[in-house]
Amino acid sequence: PDEVRSAALPYVLDKLRSAHAHEHIRFELERLWERSILVAAVSRVLARRTGAAEPDVAPLAGLLHNVGAVYLLARMDRHAALFTDPAVRDVLMHDWQASIGKAIAQNWGLPDVIADAIGDQLETDRHEAGARDLADVLCVAVRAAAFFRHPGELEIALGALPRFRRLGLGPDELHVAMLEAAQEVDLLRASLGLGSL
Repeated sequence: PDEVRSAALPYVLDKLRSAHAHEHIRFELERLWERSILVAAVSRVLARRTGAAEPDVAPLAGLLHNVGAVYLLARMDRHAALFTDPAVRDVLMHDWQASIGKAIAQNWGLPDVIADAIGDQLETDRHEAGARDLADVLCVAVRAAAFFRHPGELEIALGALPRFRRLGLGPDELHVAMLEAAQEVDLLRASLGLGSL
């Protein structure tokens, strides 16, 4: 895991923070970068609390979870016709980004567990038996990040999610985990050489 992180992070950080190279999408890249940090922090806390994934691997999957969206945004000017229609753009950014992100992770030679989790992050209804894993953690972290500042809605949004139930966290544990994730965001930002928000 440390070798994977060492190899991947410089490239990822450069691409996710390259707002100046893509001034026309600067705001969206910054928003994706902040979301990546939040998902990485939530992923680490969920992995640590549930034992479903390695706490050192989960944040990398969180940082990379929307690399497919970054890829799509960076190519927007080459395929402007696809992105001018808001409905088509939303489908591309939502439905395609996970599979593109998985392909990128595979291309970079990242472990299958990370690539698979990135590719499965939107599949919320996993019911099969078996051990909890990084894909469960990342899926729940992505959903939790969307409701991070809204604890009441967070509980409702995650309560019906089969992958959340697989992790085995109760409502009280969930709220404690989100408090820990808020602290983890600051730690992660500091470790990446960023200031706190």
